Amino acid sequence: LALLRSYEVTKVQEYLNEANVLWQTIQGGWSDSPGGGGIQWETQGIYKNVAANAPACILACKLYQDFGDTADLAWAERLHSWLPSHLVDSTTGVILYGITYTNGTGTPGYGSYSYNYGTYVGACVHLYEITKDTTYLHEAVTEADTAEKIFAGGPDGIMKSEGTGDGGLFNGIFMYYFARLTQQPGLSTGQRNQMEGFLLRNADSLWNAGRRPGGELFNDDWTVYPFGPVSLSVELSGVTLIEAQAMVNDSVATSVKPVGQIVPRRFRLFQNFPNPFNPSTVIKVSLMKSGTITLDVYDILGQMVYAVSNKFEPAGVYSFDVDMNKFPSGVYFYTLRTRGESNTKKMLLLK
Repeated sequence: LALLRSYEVTKVQEYLNEANVLWQTIQGGWSDSPGGGGIQWETQGIYKNVAANAPACILACKLYQDFGDTADLAWAERLHSWLPSHLVDSTTGVILYGITYTNGTGTPGYGSYSYNYGTYVGACVHLYEITKDTTYLHEAVTEADTAEKIFAGGPDGIMKSEGTGDGGLFNGIFMYYFARLTQQPGLSTGQRNQMEGFLLRNADSLWNAGRRPGGELFNDDWTVYPFGPVSLSVELSGVTLIEAQAMVNDSVATSVKPVGQIVPRRFRLFQNFPNPFNPSTVIKVSLMKSGTITLDVYDILGQMVYAVSNKFEPAGVYSFDVDMNKFPSGVYFYTLRTRGESNTKKMLLLK
């Protein structure tokens, strides 16, 4: 996942090559027996868990979203179909840590980690974004609610510490995918408000209570500032939570209108959302200076097929609904131009 994200940002081919090598290795961990499928945690012994399978599902989804290879989508759906049938309690929604198989007999492990819920929610969200199948969205909401009860069930509603080391990463990973869930257009207003409130409550507690006075160092307990040395994994979780809150604050609007009264510090073209999409998507732009903006969509041959906007706008943040119902599936590019600056991004229409 890190290599693929590095490629998305830099377009350095080596990152993508290495990501594909690892992806092939990961696929080799799948075994139909025992357990009817699933990827093994390690090459020695038969142990299958969420930590091996949910991130693999996310990776398959991201590869499909970036390159459109249906084989990757098939892998994502295959992995997801195994996960809930083997590692989720259908009655309580509790996610098992994993299953150890001995002579074909599986022994479940019931350890609870927010990481497992986060990556499971992430897998469901990615599949919902691709397929628009609300079953995936419902699963994501159910597991997010279950995690909130388990890990933030106290009177303050703040995620409890999972220690340092690997555990220091878990809450941040959960919050990253939780924030992505809050941005899904299929949520009801009540669901979205509840989720955004939970995210803000935790971010506010971390920033005001869990941050060392006079510095930007975070604690694993988001209600008390840290003393002495801190763990890098804990710092990553803290930064990820603050970033997740910012991501929700900065999420695209659902109509063509100015977004608040913000005056941006720089010119920016945001990635469209959702992406891939069918048939409509939203593109957001930020302008640090007033001027005429031109926003156009081009096909793979470089021909302009859709003029989204060409008019004067004051400095601010704007979102545009783009309806591509009349266009065939495929890769498209959208370009923003204003006052001698321009930026282009890619989007994928899948019908």
